[in-house]
Formats: sequence, C-alpha cells, structure tokens
Amino acid sequence: MNLFKIAQENAASLESQLKLIMDQSAPDTKLCLEAFQNWFLDKAGISINMKAAVLSIFMVTGKHQNIHEWAVEQAELSGRTRQDILREKLGGYYDRRQAFDYAFDDGEGFRYGAFNAGGVGLSLFGDFCIVLSRTFMEALDDAACLPDDSLECCFNKLRQFDEDLVRRKACPHTHRHYLAAIKHAAVVPQTTKEQWGGVILADGNYIEAIFTAKILPDHIAQVRVKQDKYDELFNLAFDDFGRKLHEAETAQVLHFVQILKETRKRSISLEVLP
Repeated sequence: MNLFKIAQENAASLESQLKLIMDQSAPDTKLCLEAFQNWFLDKAGISINMKAAVLSIFMVTGKHQNIHEWAVEQAELSGRTRQDILREKLGGYYDRRQAFDYAFDDGEGFRYGAFNAGGVGLSLFGDFCIVLSRTFMEALDDAACLPDDSLECCFNKLRQFDEDLVRRKACPHTHRHYLAAIKHAAVVPQTTKEQWGGVILADGNYIEAIFTAKILPDHIAQVRVKQDKYDELFNLAFDDFGRKLHEAETAQVLHFVQILKETRKRSISLEVLP
C-alpha cells in the first residue's frame, strides 16, 4: 500500500465531511471554523521532539535518523540483530510500530512529527522541540496526516492494524487544515484564538505528520524548550565551574552546550517557553 496515495484519495471525503459540518453550523460557528483553518495553515508547522543527545548529534553530524535507520546502525556496530534492538527500544510499541510501518511502501523511511503552532511539542519524546522550516514543509511531496497517533488511531480494539481505519482517516498534506477543522470542530468555537495552539497539540492529543523527506539541520527554523529544563541545564553548565558533576550530568551538559553552539552558528532561533 501507498500511504500517500491513500491520503490523496481521501481528499474528497474530507471536503464533504467539513462541508456537512459547516452546513449544520450557526453563522458565527462557521466564521470561527473558517478563521481556524486559515490560522492553522498560517501558523501550524511540523515539529519533532528529541532528547538533548539526539538533537546535538543531529546538528553536529547533519544526519537525522528515524527509528529504523538508527537500528540498522546499532546492529552494524554491535553485531546484534536489528529486530532485537528495535524490540528493546520500542518496548510495548514494537508490534504496532512494525505492523504500521511494514504495511506501507517505504514505511521504513517514514519520519513522524506533529503539527505545532507555538508550543514545546510532545515532551514524551524529548525536551527539545525542533520546528521545521516553512520552506521545507511546503515542499513536501510524499506526506500525509492522521488525526491522532498512528499507533492508536489505525488499530482496532484488539490492537490489530486496521487498513479500513487508515483509508478513512488518512489526509493529504494539502488538506491538513480540513482535518484540523473536522477534528476540533466542537472545541474551536468554545476557545479563543490564543488557545488554539493548545487545542491542536498536547501530549496524547495531536495531528500526526508522516513524510519521507530527509531532514537536515538547515531545515530547522526553531528549537524550543521549556524554561525549567533550560534553566536546569544552563545552571549545570555555567552556574559553578568548580562543581563536580556526575557522569550523567556531564553528558547532559556536553549535549546542551553543543546545542547552544550549533543554534548560534546556524542562526537557528532558540526559544525558551514557560
């Protein structure tokens, strides 16, 4: 199966779903949903959360690895099998990740992100949130969206991969604002524009972006991190140069300092958010 073709074939259905919602909405609600779609297209970019170590290595080496590429490298270095490494890394998500990725053409090349309009992303996956540039996002060819985490919304109650769910839910990149409006049609009219960023993305609630294009450090528009995490790492790195750090703390400091260096060298905005 080709996920991106399936998503494209679903465009007309998404248009029909949103038209029905609009036709059944009061004039004020309709205007609000139209404004929300325009806001989403204008403000929502694709973000990926990473641990400090992953981000610093990516920025230094210029090589971004998805989980499959990482496992191949680890297998070559360790002599262990790629599947054993993936099983350990993914834990309880292993079976579903394998089932989803291997259901599609080039599924091993999938990269996953979330649509983000100003926040620090999905902290579950790492404290540092990179936001990909608008130029990179608009140039995506093979790209699709899903209304939730693919490991949840594309599996039935028995945790089995369900092709029919994919065919009903997959959305082409060109229609991402349709999907956002359909998903949040009931919530958006009850919130202010300033709250919409929190509506579209929170841990456990987001619109997933899937694409195959390679990511380079030059594609990063911003790096975002929470104030408390930034302060913690900054104090470890610079507050007392005579302080003895534990090995884990030393590693954190090294990666944090590298991130500071690379963002400055590459003129990437580093945003510290509440």
